[in-house]
Amino acid sequence: MKRTDDQAERSRPSAEYFINGKPASLAEIAEASGDKEAWRSYLERERDPGSLRRYLQKYLGKYVTAREIHWPPGMRNAALLKWKSSGKVRAERIKGRWYYSLEDLLKAIKEE
Repeated sequence: MKRTDDQAERSRPSAEYFINGKPASLAEIAEASGDKEAWRSYLERERDPGSLRRYLQKYLGKYVTAREIHWPPGMRNAALLKWKSSGKVRAERIKGRWYYSLEDLLKAIKEE
């Protein structure tokens, strides 16, 4: 009986990764690398909610998505774009969704 490519693929051992001699996942390697872009690249390719939460907490602190923002009367989304482009509010875009630092948003709203 001949083995098909699919059977051969399943019988190959998967790659194993280690950090300090202990088995590690790709997420753990990306996080431990200390390279923000490597971690972000991993998050763009993989669906890993735990790693995403740790990444956002590290770089934004407490965070909210654009959909979760409820604007005070008289304020608009244009203010958010202005604050983001001026660096007043830290933001990260991962898989097409924007996340904003809650602390920076509150500070910017108080200053307006």
